[in-house]
Amino acid sequence: MEKLIARFMAITILILIAIAFLKENLNRVELIGDTSSASPSKMTAMVADNETQVAPLKEDIRVLGYSAVDYEGDDRSYQSVRKYHEYLDAVSTFSYLVDRQGNLTGTPPVEELELHRQKGIISLALIHNYTNNMFDSELAASVLGSPEKRKNLVDNIIKELTRNSYSGVNVDIENIPYSQRDNYVKLLAELKDELENLERDEKYYLIASVPAKTDDDINHSWSAGFDYKAIGQYTDKVQLMTYDEHWFGGEPGPIASIGWVEDVIKYAVSAIEPDKILLGIPSYGYRWASDGSCEPVTPEEVYNIVENNKDEVLWHEDNKAPYYIFTNAKDITFTTWFENTESISYKLDLVNKYNLGGIALWRLGFEEPEMWKAVEQKLSYNKTTDQ
Repeated sequence: MEKLIARFMAITILILIAIAFLKENLNRVELIGDTSSASPSKMTAMVADNETQVAPLKEDIRVLGYSAVDYEGDDRSYQSVRKYHEYLDAVSTFSYLVDRQGNLTGTPPVEELELHRQKGIISLALIHNYTNNMFDSELAASVLGSPEKRKNLVDNIIKELTRNSYSGVNVDIENIPYSQRDNYVKLLAELKDELENLERDEKYYLIASVPAKTDDDINHSWSAGFDYKAIGQYTDKVQLMTYDEHWFGGEPGPIASIGWVEDVIKYAVSAIEPDKILLGIPSYGYRWASDGSCEPVTPEEVYNIVENNKDEVLWHEDNKAPYYIFTNAKDITFTTWFENTESISYKLDLVNKYNLGGIALWRLGFEEPEMWKAVEQKLSYNKTTDQ
């Protein structure tokens, strides 16, 4: 009888120990899952634990992606960063519109910037003059032509960078008239000077997005306002917008034929240090209709149509680009040119051939998932480990 009682007591003690252990670990799970009732000291500890997961900031920009929102609820760019962050060094968020006084309007994508911070991605604030469905030339001239407005713009850029923990700025002011060519360079020089005066352990980057051109034609309505050589002197990187060779306002054709892209590169490296150049990589296409309409498309959308039609995508060997043509039941013919992993791979070869600094993808969320493997393989780019 005494042995039975002793055995019972031993089992009871073991059960009580197990219950205490389970209760302690359940409390820990509840604290992690629900922070609303956590004490300040516990919350501080949790924040500290999370901060240990933050990756170090990338040391240079070799792969840049552009993040944009086309409509309310559009999170395609954000999801792309979340899935493929290990391949990205930097992301420019299309966030700030310049007005005619040099003020900025826009809202920084707080959630995405936090994701960048966690993954060690260099965050760049993109400023632009795109309004009313166009890049406003008069707006650009109004700001660039005034030293006071340029200073106001520079001051506002600095405020946004420091206020929102950006690591630099991407200037995307387009459709600059030739008369403002020198003043645009002055803006970059003034901005660079202010960025270098900011106190921070890591550098602040200055990137300029410039239209693609194959020579310095001062009579060209779109690109004459951009002095490649001078721009390269005051920036850390120059992003060549090597896309829209054919666009929605013109005739059907490749978005970025391989021959045209190489011609742009040849001119660019004659004026800009090659390692400063980021080659623009389009991840989209256009579908032109015989009724005169045109709309942008993603590779996924094209392949879905092709599959529904039980058809095949065509390949243009000279342009190194995919395309697709079909006629619907209303006798409207659609001609689609777009970019896919194969066509982008040929452009990555040019990055290596001319020893360019890297690439800039317009835009994140449109690309095929397989493209990132091509980037890794072609650029011999060592991706970061997942954080």
